[in-house]
Amino acid sequence: MEDKDNQQQEIDKLVNELHDVVRQLLRLMRQEVSLYDLSMSQVSVIAKLDVPGGLTGAELARAEGVKPQSMSSTVASLEKLGLIQRQPDPADGRRIVLSLTEAGLEARRNRLAAKQVWLHSVIEQLSPAERQELKRGLELLGRISR
Repeated sequence: MEDKDNQQQEIDKLVNELHDVVRQLLRLMRQEVSLYDLSMSQVSVIAKLDVPGGLTGAELARAEGVKPQSMSSTVASLEKLGLIQRQPDPADGRRIVLSLTEAGLEARRNRLAAKQVWLHSVIEQLSPAERQELKRGLELLGRISR
C-alpha cells in the first residue's frame, strides 16, 4: 500500500512539474518573441488565418473555440493594425472571408523565425549530455501527447 502511495505522490509531483515547466516555457517564449505587443488570442487568430483562402468569421470562431460575437473585437483590432483583411467570398459573395494581409503574413513569418532563433540559442547553451536528455524528454512528451 505504501509503495502505491509513493507512486501516486511521484506521479502527482511529475504532473505539477510538467505543468509548471510548460507554463514557464510559454511565458518565456511570449516575452522573447513579442509581435506588435499582441495578445495571445490575436497571435492565435493570425496563426489560424495562415491558410490558403482564409476563413469566415464563423469558421475562425469555431477553430478558436469561441462564439462569433467574441471573435469580432479580436478581428477588428487586427484589422485596425493592418494585419488581416475582409473580402467577399469568391464562391459566395454573401459571405465575408478573413485573411492575412502582407503585413500579417510577414508578422507571422517573423514570429516563427524569432521562435526558432530563440530556441536554437537556448539549446545551443546545453552540453551534449543535456541535449541527449532533452531529446529523450521530447520523445516521451511526444509519446504522451498522442
